[in-house]
Amino acid sequence: MEKDFGMNKPVRVALHPSLANRLAIGFIDGSIRFCDFDLSKTEFQILASRKLKRAVRELSFSNDGEQLFAACENRALCVYNVEANKRTRCIQKSHDHKINALFVLPDASVKHQQIVTGDEFGEIKSWDLRAKEPVVSCFNEQEDTINDFGIAGNTLLATSSDGTLGAYDFRRQKLLIRSEPMHSELLCLVVSQKYCYIGSGDGHVEVFKTREYGNLLERIKIDHPLGIDCMQLLRHGVLLTGANEDDQLRITHLGPNKNMGNIGLHIGGVQQLSITCDRECLISVGWLESTVKFWCLPKLLNKNRPGCYDSTMQDERISCLACGSLDSLNICPKCGLAYCSVKCYRSQGHRECSEKFYRECVEQELRLRGDAQKSPKTFEEFMNEQFEDFPIDEEVAGSCNQILDSDDDDDNDNYLEEVKDGCISEYQSAEERELDRQLTLLGIGTDNGSLLSSLTDQEKKTFTLFYDKLLEQEAVMVITLFQSCKLLLRQTSAAESCKLLFKQASGAVRAEIVGTHKIEKVVDAIEQEWRQKSARLFAIVYIDKRQFKISENDLIVLYDNLPLDVGDKIKLEKVLAVGGKNFTLFGRPLIHSPTVTVNATVVEKTTSYPQLRYLMINHAKVRNLHWMSRETTILRINDIKIDRKNI
Repeated sequence: MEKDFGMNKPVRVALHPSLANRLAIGFIDGSIRFCDFDLSKTEFQILASRKLKRAVRELSFSNDGEQLFAACENRALCVYNVEANKRTRCIQKSHDHKINALFVLPDASVKHQQIVTGDEFGEIKSWDLRAKEPVVSCFNEQEDTINDFGIAGNTLLATSSDGTLGAYDFRRQKLLIRSEPMHSELLCLVVSQKYCYIGSGDGHVEVFKTREYGNLLERIKIDHPLGIDCMQLLRHGVLLTGANEDDQLRITHLGPNKNMGNIGLHIGGVQQLSITCDRECLISVGWLESTVKFWCLPKLLNKNRPGCYDSTMQDERISCLACGSLDSLNICPKCGLAYCSVKCYRSQGHRECSEKFYRECVEQELRLRGDAQKSPKTFEEFMNEQFEDFPIDEEVAGSCNQILDSDDDDDNDNYLEEVKDGCISEYQSAEERELDRQLTLLGIGTDNGSLLSSLTDQEKKTFTLFYDKLLEQEAVMVITLFQSCKLLLRQTSAAESCKLLFKQASGAVRAEIVGTHKIEKVVDAIEQEWRQKSARLFAIVYIDKRQFKISENDLIVLYDNLPLDVGDKIKLEKVLAVGGKNFTLFGRPLIHSPTVTVNATVVEKTTSYPQLRYLMINHAKVRNLHWMSRETTILRINDIKIDRKNI
């Protein structure tokens, strides 16, 4: 069933939490209509309506269905009594910027928090609209538009256009963790028992594990050409996605992941997907068209199956094909058998169907790659193709068939040689200027007298011997010329020779190992020291954006929530230095793992001692007490080991 509202475009739809056939629709002109619908009879009835001053941005019923929360374009936050059809409260300028997301919190939230809102600049507020001071808490942890909210236990999840997922404890009113920035903006989210699925702006679904929001688990590619603007979990393991720029509603199977194709068409794109409380009807709101479409959800789920399995699964006592379980069953779309997990899907009794599924996935991936296996064209092949497409007439210069270049009037065959010679001469002159600058900074000067006076008698003899050797090496081609230059430079041009000496000394010289006995002696001395039982090694490690100087059995404290459990044994990879009583080994900047190994164990996870922040303003009767406590992870250093072979 499809309802067209003509020139008045619907923006958001709110479904009643207990009445499956009742909904509220917000329009772009600011009107709100309370409606009833009957999908079997294709009937749609408007019960009542209200009018706001500006366009509706967000709409949602309370948990008991007695109130309706509405966010307006002029930043107003309104509360309506559904039975009386009256506005009970309106907060003007609830945010500094326009509201973009609204979510109703569960009834178990403390301090009577009812809803949370997010605006276009990343600000999140929680509200108790029954109190005189309605704002309960405020967060400014994310930097761009808040697009959607979700709930997982006592954690509030918020997706933002800055590409991050924020996890907030709305009971303790603090930020738990903020994920790393994703590949693009995050637009929508749904939460299941184990995973959190987030639609992104590049057409992927970002998957996070519940209660572990710091790191991304995997990415699922969806067939939408641009981003994913809305999605819903139809049932366990089946995800429905929609987009503003795509008319098709696409379905994806989760675990194993596979795009199952489209199950419906909504002309003009989709901006919102909602499911009624009895999960019998799916409602989609158009993006370009002024339409709201109603879908029979059981028919959508069983559209491409050999039979209606969901409605008869419990009656017929269908069990898993491998383990016989009756919980969390999925239906194979090929053979119609039920399975409860990926392991059962790959079992021996279902091997033929599962192998066929994986073979289709591989073939689909190869088709998408296309000619990716072919070797890329070389530059010569590309230029030859361009030459064939645009032939040049060399007989008549400047004809209409000849491709003219900006250098046609001044052809120079030796252009590259001139460029090379110019670069070499410029480099040499720059090097000489740098040498003169360094001599001037040393207080020596660049004239002949200053250079000669700065050398001692022994240095003059050393310079003469060095220059003799230099002349012998370069006298292969022109011996007589260099002999005369030798005599001349000895008598009158010692300054220029000194410059040459400094140039040779400052140039790059290949490193050569003169002897290894001293290195072995130092390594042996270090080894004797650390092999002593009484020797105590120390190390400097970098962890959690801090440096620690540690030794064996030391305890170090790391702040904030880290993905570590008590008893976990870890190896500290970033070692900056290690040493003992008489030696210290430094890294450049790190000492790699084979050389030095630092092992540690997580011994405790707790919270720090609370810190008191007290604010008092005299003559204003203002006193504020804030207690702050941070989560801590305590590590014990087990040992510090040095491997002689890798020094």
